[in-house]
Amino acid sequence: MKACRVSKNSVFVSMLVMMFNLASWIDLIAVGVEFPLLVNRLPESWELPSYFATVVQGSKVSVVVFLILKHIYKDKIPEVGLIFLIIGVGAATMFCLGFVWQYTVSVGGLERSIPLLTLAGILGLVDTLSNVLFLLYMAHYKTQYMSAFFLGHGLTQINPQLAQHDSGDRRTSQMYQSHKDHPQ
Repeated sequence: MKACRVSKNSVFVSMLVMMFNLASWIDLIAVGVEFPLLVNRLPESWELPSYFATVVQGSKVSVVVFLILKHIYKDKIPEVGLIFLIIGVGAATMFCLGFVWQYTVSVGGLERSIPLLTLAGILGLVDTLSNVLFLLYMAHYKTQYMSAFFLGHGLTQINPQLAQHDSGDRRTSQMYQSHKDHPQ
């Protein structure tokens, strides 16, 4: 039986691959973690998660568009350039989200969180494309790094949930306790 040898280079590359894919959905999941706080401050109230999910699901059409363009233009689409572009757009969108999430727009006489939902749609587009592009990019590497790739994707789900468990639940329960002690 052959002993399995793991080089320091292999471990380092695996860590980089894991961190590479860690960024794929963490932005939208982090916004979702804040829903218990957002629903109390935005006009949609508890309908907000439904609107949010609808916008994000609608943005998944971007994969179909990308695959059609890839089929038409074959190898002329610069995958690495697109990866950098979507990472930049995602970072810029999150930056903007930090400043405009609380603004609303009147639509048909009702206040709606259009800036938040628009930016969520852009993040959905970025995150969906990142799944496809990152996977295509990983085809250039040895298959041994695929488990690190999927581990990073899995950690994308866990990290914001751990942050919510640590802070969000406490803030929400404090708000609930305050409401119970001082009803309006």
